Amino acid sequence: MRRMLLLGTAAAALLMLPPATGQAATGLRDVVLVGNSVSGSVSFLDGHTFANLGSFNVIPDLAQRLAAMNPVERAAYAIVRQQEGGDRFADDVYLSPDGRTLYVSRGNLDDVVAFDLAGRTMRWRHQVAGFKADHAALSPDGTRLIVSATTVARAEVLDTATGALVASVATGTYPHANDYSADGSRIYNSSIGITALPRVLDFAKGDKLVTVIDAHTFAVLRTYRFAEGIRPAVFTPDGTTMYAQLSYLNGFVEYNLVTGRITRTVPMPFSPAGQALSPDSYPNNSAHHGMALSGDTTRLCDVGTIDDYTAVIARPGLSTVEARGRRRVPRRPAGPRPAPRTRPARAPRRARRAARGPAPGPQPTPRRRRSTESDPPVRPGRAARRRRPRGRTAILRPPPWPGSPGTRWSG
Repeated sequence: MRRMLLLGTAAAALLMLPPATGQAATGLRDVVLVGNSVSGSVSFLDGHTFANLGSFNVIPDLAQRLAAMNPVERAAYAIVRQQEGGDRFADDVYLSPDGRTLYVSRGNLDDVVAFDLAGRTMRWRHQVAGFKADHAALSPDGTRLIVSATTVARAEVLDTATGALVASVATGTYPHANDYSADGSRIYNSSIGITALPRVLDFAKGDKLVTVIDAHTFAVLRTYRFAEGIRPAVFTPDGTTMYAQLSYLNGFVEYNLVTGRITRTVPMPFSPAGQALSPDSYPNNSAHHGMALSGDTTRLCDVGTIDDYTAVIARPGLSTVEARGRRRVPRRPAGPRPAPRTRPARAPRRARRAARGPAPGPQPTPRRRRSTESDPPVRPGRAARRRRPRGRTAILRPPPWPGSPGTRWSG
């Protein structure tokens, strides 16, 4: 089951639960939202104890929606469902600043809806252009919601009060994530290209861009072009650096937003399961999918989707601090690999002997073999072949991930 986690605040009265100590004055409590894509529900967890506070059904109109689709929409729904690997009814979820309204991007249903938590009713529904609604982002003041319209290469900006379309912005092919800058002045939209095509047709997947949008005028300020699709990304508060996961990359990159260049590529270790997969078997081209930046910007969280681990990485050195998953993940620090140690070139043996000169003392007379008629003829210039000793040869291979060194034998 695909799940999406989000921190937020919810009105305690709406959940019919007492607020935590210190939160009674505002009537709000910290919560974690978990979007359950397959079941079409949102779970509310206490933001401090992580106790399950209850769930909310976000597809009460599923049968009505499916029945209202025309043949083209129904065919597109089936194609999107097949490419996504099943139902995806809660792509992104957000709470309004007052904790009273829940916003949901319902990917496979190609819409965005708003629910009144107190009345458990739908306030409005917006049909996204094309056939699939993707990731969304809520503005810091809660007045705008931006969502990616995947199949038409647009990002749609909605009025959260009414669901009305405020603006539609051109993006790269298959727009994916939307992220607000720390000061709320910019929106970063990243596109992943057509994920249904194999890697050999990477050139045909379209434009893989990060589009920077003015959060007030919704004009495009700048675009950054990438060779691979941009998966989840995080941005430093000063707006100078982006850390992003890219399609097929088992790791992430550090990107300078001022110069528009990748400054470091950080490969992460493969698990045995991840190593066994071909790139075309990665889910939607993603080797790693999921990033977060700590509030003090000293830690990065990198989710290894195909590797079954989550790693915490220290900034600015980008070395692994801790890894959680099926096994512990060792990793060398980021940066260029040290040059291999090489032996200095040596002169041929005859040249070395000539440079040394004859050894002191009497020289031994070389022994010559006496030829007999029974000796086989020797071809001029042909050296005698040395016989290879029989036995077993040890062949060392790299240690299995991430255990101790192993040795195999061949005879």
